[in-house]
Amino acid sequence: MHPSLSIVVPTFLEAESLARLVPALFEELEPRGYQPEVIVVDDGSTDGTPDVARDLAQSYAVRLIERQDRRGLATAVIEGFDASRADVLVVLDADGSHPVSAIPKLVDAVGSGEFAIAVGSRHAEGGGFREWPLFSRLKSRFAAFFARGLTDLRDPTSGFMAVRRDLYETLELDPIGWKIVLEVVVRAAPAPWVEIPIIFEKRTHGVSKQTPWILLQYWRHCIRLYRHRKRVARLHGEEPSCAS
Repeated sequence: MHPSLSIVVPTFLEAESLARLVPALFEELEPRGYQPEVIVVDDGSTDGTPDVARDLAQSYAVRLIERQDRRGLATAVIEGFDASRADVLVVLDADGSHPVSAIPKLVDAVGSGEFAIAVGSRHAEGGGFREWPLFSRLKSRFAAFFARGLTDLRDPTSGFMAVRRDLYETLELDPIGWKIVLEVVVRAAPAPWVEIPIIFEKRTHGVSKQTPWILLQYWRHCIRLYRHRKRVARLHGEEPSCAS
């Protein structure tokens, strides 16, 4: 029997993408015996995204959380996770870049009890990109390099993850910006994690939310996590080292 499953989809101006993503999720998962719920956490979209979520809720197990006075992908994910009581929590982007076909692999990895976190990885063996600009690939590699002192995760900027609820509830998360996967893996150390290779697709709808400010937030987030790792190491009388 599959564990109960909540899929959190943070959105901002994703009306067209969401209308395609939700049916694809249920078409992929229900024939495999999963009974997921989708929690859409919207940060004040003005393109009708909340209306699309409400329409989808007439046919699918969809819940909508609307946030009008706060914004940020990582905090949106946390709010969605907090609203769920499922055994396994999943997050993926609304724009079609994360393959829904990989969700069972992530869920089964943490449902087996061997791992507490499973990350959809572009840089794991067998993973990669499809029609993604070279500059974007280089940014992803450089961001991974910058996080090497925090974790051995090859794709720390992935936004695609499954995590066990019992682990999540023990974590004190304090993210900046958008990289919730890196936050969870570092704060959860030494909890076991695994990378599941995925092919990252080019965004099919909507527009990229990446700006110079978002990238600055990533560097600030990494610095905060380096300080966290140093504090933890001192508490244990150890030198800071990479998580595994």
